[in-house]
Amino acid sequence: HHGLQFALPAKFPFSSHGAARLYYALEARAPERAGELAEALLAACFADQLDTSNPAVLAQLAVPLRLSADDTRAALEDPAHKESLRQANSEGAARGVWGSPYWFWNGEAFFGADRVPQFERMLAMQA
Repeated sequence: HHGLQFALPAKFPFSSHGAARLYYALEARAPERAGELAEALLAACFADQLDTSNPAVLAQLAVPLRLSADDTRAALEDPAHKESLRQANSEGAARGVWGSPYWFWNGEAFFGADRVPQFERMLAMQA
């Protein structure tokens, strides 16, 4: 529907903890590039069917973002990035977030890709 390739991952369900820790590591180091990693992770998992719970796959995805295999390994084990993930999960749970995509605008919650047109219409009405 959105012009994106989609395939259910070959390994499902899977742990996304490592990918999330890598995201927070990159966000701390180069926040302007964190979105690139998020897009690469989603495409790798849901289009290319790569196992993003595998540290070697994460290391490959991190190379174009100027993170070495050592940087990736350190990010996966760093207690600070583990804590960033715990904190983000706690904040999300406290706000009622329970899936993805899920976002807030002016205090209103939106969940699901099917809400994007609703959100766009609301923005257009405020312009």
